Amino acid sequence: MLSAEEFFTRCAGSVDQYNSTESFIGYFQSFRPNGSGLNELFKGAVKGKEVLERLLAIYKAIESSYCKNDWYFLVKKPPTVSETKACSIFREHLQSMKLIVDEMDEMDVSEEISNITHLNVLQLDDQSINYDVYESSLEAGIQDIVTDLLCEYDPIDSEALLLEEGIYSMTMTY
Repeated sequence: MLSAEEFFTRCAGSVDQYNSTESFIGYFQSFRPNGSGLNELFKGAVKGKEVLERLLAIYKAIESSYCKNDWYFLVKKPPTVSETKACSIFREHLQSMKLIVDEMDEMDVSEEISNITHLNVLQLDDQSINYDVYESSLEAGIQDIVTDLLCEYDPIDSEALLLEEGIYSMTMTY
């Protein structure tokens, strides 16, 4: 197992700009487009394998639409999925969200999720997506509940926490 200092040195190397955890903002840009080099970075870190798997999934999702001028890791060309698969993914998401809101004793939100019986899959092109339209009170409520839940947990003590700002800067969300 690495010490925090060893992990920090592994990440920073001899680059002077990385002198604090806050200076890792934008750090993961250097591993684009496909995450090459991350394997060595997380080798031996507590939960390094798990963090690596999640990061590599992000790189895989954005690789085909990568542009060197991109600031954030945005999926610009999501894979096409069938209506059946889209519904399955969303139902799984709803089940997961219901577990969270139940854990937080948010029964009215849980009931609202349980009342969703019909899903309507929309076929949209890139120009027709207006994300503001999809922001519902249920969606906003679930996001608040999930945030509250996550704030209750203490993270596992891992060297990977040194890269929190770098990971945040990938999407500007913790």
